[in-house]
Amino acid sequence: FFARIALSPSRRVPVGGLEAVYCSRAALFFVVGGVSQGIPYWAVTFQYPERFEEFMRADGFYSARGITPGAVEFVSPLVWIVYGLYSYGELMSLVDSAGNTANDKASVGGALPPMV
Repeated sequence: FFARIALSPSRRVPVGGLEAVYCSRAALFFVVGGVSQGIPYWAVTFQYPERFEEFMRADGFYSARGITPGAVEFVSPLVWIVYGLYSYGELMSLVDSAGNTANDKASVGGALPPMV
């Protein structure tokens, strides 16, 4: 049963093709990565809101180097999350267009008309 599910053609090339696979994995990677990078900054911001400017000017939590101040490391996870959401939007457009073209081809190709 498991082998049949794992090796089915729909699992090998999902709706939307390989580009959809890339977009889905990129969305998951960048959203999870952005959230995990941002958690320390969000926690400190909520715990000490009056010291926000001090944290943004200080050396970053991760690198602790002056060339990457806290402001850079605070914005970086937000960029990751935005790109993850963009990839998710691309995935949804690919899946929608693939689903619509599949229905159009089935109805034009002489197959049964779609159910109404």
